[in-house]
Amino acid sequence: MKQTWTWFLIGLALTAAALFFCAGILFATVLWLFSPTTAPAAIPPATTTVWEAEATATSAWPTDIAPTPGPTTPVPTTVTPKSSAGPPQEATPTATIPPEILQLLHRLEQETQELRELRAKHPVSYEFVSREEMKARMWEDFEEEYSEEDMAKDAVEFWVLGLMPRDTNLRELFASMYGEAVAGYYDDETKHMVIVSEATLPPHARQTYVHEFVHALQDQYWDLSTFLSDELCEQDTEACAARQALVEGDAQTVDTLWYYLKATPQERAAIQEHYRTLDMPAWDAAPDFLKEDILFPYIQGATFVQYFLAQGGWPRVNQLFDEPPVSTEQILHPERYPTDKPLDVPLPDLPSLLGEGWEAAVESNALGEWSLYLTLAFGMKPGRIPEDEAERAAEGWGGDRYAVYYRPDDPDAVVFYQDLRWDTRQDGVEFRMAFLHYAENRFGPAEHPEKGLWVWPSTRWGTVYFRAVDDQRYLWIIAPDAALAEQLMQAGLALGEAATSPDLAP
Repeated sequence: MKQTWTWFLIGLALTAAALFFCAGILFATVLWLFSPTTAPAAIPPATTTVWEAEATATSAWPTDIAPTPGPTTPVPTTVTPKSSAGPPQEATPTATIPPEILQLLHRLEQETQELRELRAKHPVSYEFVSREEMKARMWEDFEEEYSEEDMAKDAVEFWVLGLMPRDTNLRELFASMYGEAVAGYYDDETKHMVIVSEATLPPHARQTYVHEFVHALQDQYWDLSTFLSDELCEQDTEACAARQALVEGDAQTVDTLWYYLKATPQERAAIQEHYRTLDMPAWDAAPDFLKEDILFPYIQGATFVQYFLAQGGWPRVNQLFDEPPVSTEQILHPERYPTDKPLDVPLPDLPSLLGEGWEAAVESNALGEWSLYLTLAFGMKPGRIPEDEAERAAEGWGGDRYAVYYRPDDPDAVVFYQDLRWDTRQDGVEFRMAFLHYAENRFGPAEHPEKGLWVWPSTRWGTVYFRAVDDQRYLWIIAPDAALAEQLMQAGLALGEAATSPDLAP
């Protein structure tokens, strides 16, 4: 599924991910690496002062933070302003940061570098803006990256996959979630932090700051604007999602280690109380699949990072940035990295088959193991199947390719074509049985006109075909009528012969 819209919900995702963390997720597999006998040597004090906290702000800086030992290097006490357009200005500083806040920030920066075993290469400047200006900028960036046309196309895709109602207003959905994602952010283009001017730094924001400081370190070492480029994320959303999981899983692991190893008892108690009482109605009301997808890079990404951290410490994690994962399958099953790579699955010439009047909502993409699991387990009711069944069905994914087309003059006219491949016959059979369970829930009883073919001739989405080409290859097709569905199926069958005879026993 398209990932662009997730980039601007980082603050919300971090907050939600922390709910999982504070409920008792303990990264025990890596804590032994940081026991007193194996802790890394202290890193020399850094000259950077960086902060980006997705905190619920009040009207003034805190006055009750006890001073902490600062670095031996000079502490900057001013902020370099930035104009509303263009690069950062090297002009006269316009804001003063209280010394106790600077001392606290330096403490967090030092602790983060020690935990992550990376030293900042150069300073990162600040820009302070009002809360309303912050929201306006983030929404402006969001609209630049995610146009009304993109939203309309995603709405078609989510509907045909059974994830959202056809009339869902994505703009309103994301706008409501923005109200809860009050945040500063690290700008990987200008290389500085944009900060809510009235923000405080309570303990939960300190933990978030640690997370964001890891992103600043990542950017200095691996250039995040290239690592997660727009071109990559548009052309290969599976690789994009995998890289995002590495980036966020790295930061999530460090901020959790900070909680257990560096935060004071008072800070830990305050963090727990914050998330215990946090009210997020827009998040609670969001579609289940969307919440799961937003959390994926933080939760599953952290598990992926911890697998390699336990194997070879942070040097092994650093190597992942040089040879990043290429699929959500590798994130979900770290032992399959880097050898188990997705198959290259072709698509028929759909524009020629469809003719004029059709537009691509998704011209060519891979659903991947994670999004396939979400489709089966977190779609609209009554289509969804139990999570454990969906997990078994999606595991063993070998590759897929799908496309979605629609007619602008007819909102209900949609074509969905997907070709799925599986690692083994057993994997394929498990998927088929689970998919038929899902399809019966969503579409009702199927017709079975011939061996290996299931048809739902009249559904809310049109005619649905599910074809077992063999036990390791399946076609899923949705079209306005049976004639077009048949034509698309034949075009798919022409792309390759069956490798094995389907074992269609229940």
